Amino acid sequence: MIEDLVSRLAHQGKFEVIAYPISDIEREVASIGEGDLVFSLLPFRGGHLMQVIEYASKRGALEVYKLPLHLIARRVVEKLEGCRSVTILYWKAKRFIEEQEEDLRFIASTVEKSLGGEVKLATRCEDRICDGCVVVTSLLPGRLTLEALKSGGEVRVPFLLEILRDDIVAWIKGYAERLHNL
Repeated sequence: MIEDLVSRLAHQGKFEVIAYPISDIEREVASIGEGDLVFSLLPFRGGHLMQVIEYASKRGALEVYKLPLHLIARRVVEKLEGCRSVTILYWKAKRFIEEQEEDLRFIASTVEKSLGGEVKLATRCEDRICDGCVVVTSLLPGRLTLEALKSGGEVRVPFLLEILRDDIVAWIKGYAERLHNL
């Protein structure tokens, strides 16, 4: 799925696009160089985003951009139309927990204001916690997606890339073009 994003961006032909998993950042083997733009596909602030920022800065990258919360919130709200009860399922950060929770509360608040229903944040689907409509906030499908699908809730967003693919391409392309035109 990430390769599809890279292919779509590379097809634009104006800039080189390379995708690195977070493990390459952790092992410090990502070839980020001086003047590069880094677009983190991490949905929320937390320890992994801080690792990306620190590594990119150390390597001389021009800037690190994070997925905009308003973009995530808008697409989540669209997918939850008609829901009265919502569970937002997420992986809890190990570092910078307060920042992650602040970002999650922004999404939950936006959903509540838009739909008027009850919104719960959860890290697991035990004891019918994941009832109603479920949003999995992982970018890609994985364990949380499987847990949500087994929960009995109505999984409206099994992973974020499913609803954000076109927006991510437009977001990166827009930034890169604006900087190219300067």
